[in-house]
Amino acid sequence: MDEPILLPFVKVYDDRIVNFLTSTRCRHMTVDELEKLDINRKKTYNGVLSKRAVSHIREVFQCWSYLLRLYNELPIYKRGGYYKKFTFITLTISQKTTMTDKQVKKRCLELFFKRLEYQFDVVDYFWRAEKQKNGNIHFHIVVDRWIHKDHVRKIWNEIQRGNGLLEDYFKVHGHYNAPSTFIEGVENDVKAVDYLVKYTCKGANSLKVGGRLYSFSSRLLHLRLPSFMLDFQTSDYIEKLKANGGFKLFCSDYFSVLYCPNKKNILDEQNEVGFYYRRVFTELRDLFYIKKVDSSIIDDYLSNMNYGLSNMVAVEPSVAVKTCTDRQLSIEFWRGGVLYDS
Repeated sequence: MDEPILLPFVKVYDDRIVNFLTSTRCRHMTVDELEKLDINRKKTYNGVLSKRAVSHIREVFQCWSYLLRLYNELPIYKRGGYYKKFTFITLTISQKTTMTDKQVKKRCLELFFKRLEYQFDVVDYFWRAEKQKNGNIHFHIVVDRWIHKDHVRKIWNEIQRGNGLLEDYFKVHGHYNAPSTFIEGVENDVKAVDYLVKYTCKGANSLKVGGRLYSFSSRLLHLRLPSFMLDFQTSDYIEKLKANGGFKLFCSDYFSVLYCPNKKNILDEQNEVGFYYRRVFTELRDLFYIKKVDSSIIDDYLSNMNYGLSNMVAVEPSVAVKTCTDRQLSIEFWRGGVLYDS
């Protein structure tokens, strides 16, 4: 059987470009790889976000941020008269509790999101759980619209009171309006993603959280940046970024990352890369906020997308020609004077 051919694909963020290799065929895992996978599955839970989890969070925030930027470009009558922006919320427990972390999530956090959806039409959110020094769990939350701090505190304290978590506070202060929440608006600029990832994924203390550490709402959970085969236009753009300097390059056998800390708006560039992502996310924005479809439609849209910017694909040291039809993709390679058809 012929060896699978590795094709170069590209994924673009606001401040970095990731180039990775994708095989033309699925391959079976070796015995060593299966053993290593089994060992990783048996590792003890340490209560710390893995690098892969942080990478996933960053990618979803990147997609979410771009969607909000495009949403705010809509005519005012289509967006209900208000702009969307990231809002950071912190929820704390006001007294020592005997409830487990899982019970707090079930009885308090889930009800909090239901109240936000009912009262403020908040359907997209992210939460991260951490432990305080006193052993209580607290939550960092990101939503996509501004909510006044008094409303957030009122909702959360009503939920706490219903679960008997404000009795000690009432005995001391004589009221139930405990300072149990913090809210902060985050401008949806190109620095927002870095700020959100840094704050929500910061290192935890030695106390472990019971159950899940973080989660997105169902629609956000399916968000991912589309990737496409490396073409001549993108290759030229990458070389132009390198020529301008001020970049960091991380390389391995199967991927490379071109990080441009001084260039925070690659997705908004007026070139083929920017146009491609704008077209994809404009359609995605309409599915999210105009048609308000569910998560399965979002996943189908991203899965069935037509990847690629042009018909010519640059493959080093080979030259590949990619031709696409509706569902069929044929790739021909020119190598050393011999034409291989995959």
